[in-house]
Amino acid sequence: MRDLEEDIKITLDSSHPLKVYLPQKWRAPSLELSSNVLNASAYLDIRVKRVSISFSVGPGELEEIFADVTEWDEFDLPRGQTRFCPLTLWLNKFQAEVIQACLEEREPVTASVFVSIESPIGRTVAFKPFWGISVSVAGRGD
Repeated sequence: MRDLEEDIKITLDSSHPLKVYLPQKWRAPSLELSSNVLNASAYLDIRVKRVSISFSVGPGELEEIFADVTEWDEFDLPRGQTRFCPLTLWLNKFQAEVIQACLEEREPVTASVFVSIESPIGRTVAFKPFWGISVSVAGRGD
């Protein structure tokens, strides 16, 4: 199964992959992360069962998770193909305060991406952490 995990490549979609949408008259605050999932296997087509992301902030061992988001829409990912996976989290009051503090203090966020997959040879979860992501407000220089 280790080979299957290594065949799944997770990348961020741009140099500013983490966008914050601030509250507006008709919109709740949200956080959006854009990533790509690549099936780099030369032999196996896979089925992605779930894409999950945990967001955390803080230095080293003091890092704390403040939000999780999961996309349950399953999709097939043939060998050699890439799938764009934008995930949106509608922020509650606590999460909005954490993001606001990150914006004000220019504190980076860590996004840990988990991709649950199935293939003809079994199931596994590919994982990739992205440290030091700058938070930017959507609509401001993007």
